[in-house]
This record gives sequence, C-alpha cells and structure tokens, in this order.
Amino acid sequence: MSSPTCSAAIKPLHLRNEPLRLGLYFALALFSIILLGLTAARINYTLGLAVGFYDPIVVELLVSSIIAIIWSFFIMHIIHTIRVGGPVTTFRHESIGFIIIWIMFLVGAAIATNFWANLSVCFGTFTCDILTAIVAFSWLNFITLTLIGIFSMLFLAGNSGYGSMDEPLHGRWGSGRKLLFELSFTDSPPRWHFCPLNTLQRFLYESIVLLECMPS
Repeated sequence: MSSPTCSAAIKPLHLRNEPLRLGLYFALALFSIILLGLTAARINYTLGLAVGFYDPIVVELLVSSIIAIIWSFFIMHIIHTIRVGGPVTTFRHESIGFIIIWIMFLVGAAIATNFWANLSVCFGTFTCDILTAIVAFSWLNFITLTLIGIFSMLFLAGNSGYGSMDEPLHGRWGSGRKLLFELSFTDSPPRWHFCPLNTLQRFLYESIVLLECMPS
C-alpha cells in the first residue's frame, strides 16, 4: 500500500518591513547629523588657519549630510503617517532620491578614503581624528543607504516586483504571497509542487512544510 500524500497550504507571508525601514532611516539621519558636525568642524578649522582653505570633498560630504537629514526625516514622516497623496509618496519617487544620495555618499566616501589614506601615522591629533571620523561616518551613511535599498527591493520583490514601483512607499499595502505546497511520500525521490517564488522564500516555505508534513 502506498503511503498517504502529505499536503499543506501555507498562509500568506506578509513581507512588511516598515519598522525596519524606519529604523534604518533614523540611523541614516543620526549618522548624517554627526557627519554634518564633523565636516563643519573641519571647514571651520581649515578656514581659521593662517592660509585659510577648505577641502572640496569635505564640502561635498557636508552637502550630502544636509540632504540626507532632510530626506530621512521626510521619508520617516511619509511612512509613519501613511501618506498616499502629494509629491514623493511612491517607491519610484523614493528610489530616485535614494540613488542620488547613495551616489553622493559613495563618491564622497571613496574620494575621502583615497585622499586621506595614511591617517594612521598621525592618529591622536585633532586634525587626523576629525578626518578619520569623517571617513568612517561617510562609509556608515553609505552602508545604511545600501541596506535601505536592499530591504526596499526585497519588499517590492515580494509584492509584484517592478509593478509595485508606483505604490505608496509606506508599504502597508503589501499583501505578501501565498504558496500551495504538496509533498508526495510515494515518489522516489519526493516530488515537489509549488508556485513560482524567489529562492529565499522557497527555502523558508519548504522548511516549514517539511516540519508540518513529517510523519509522526
């Protein structure tokens, strides 16, 4: 007699990440505020020297920080208040602003790192400590922005992909995906039947179903 077929239906997975995105945008705002203070201190220091000057890349990072602060608090407001109307309220709008700021921090951090590559020789002095902190927080902002982009793409991938680019960026409309999964114990090797999902989702769903379908 053949073994009975184990069938399981998994409830929809709601791929909502508003708290995570809010946290990342808050971190971006915090790091940008710190970077703003560091770059302002560096500009004030160099302009106060006998031969006053300023570093163009420091000015670029200062401008990037100001834009990132404004952008972060604006996006946090949109997500928190669930705004659906007005300018810059869709994922497409967010992606445009995100790419601009992401490129600004990538360029600024890369140039600053290359320009001040040997700061370890003067570590402990006021000048080097500020420059080291500027480079560090430039990369922290870039990494935070990259994480924001990754989680936004994961959310969109789980909710109709590119077709969701014009949906509100607050993300509370996400319905997730539903997977119908069937495992037949009579086959050798077992045969799997499921609707198309990305690799990570398939792995998670298959793991859950295997646990539910294991014979007692």
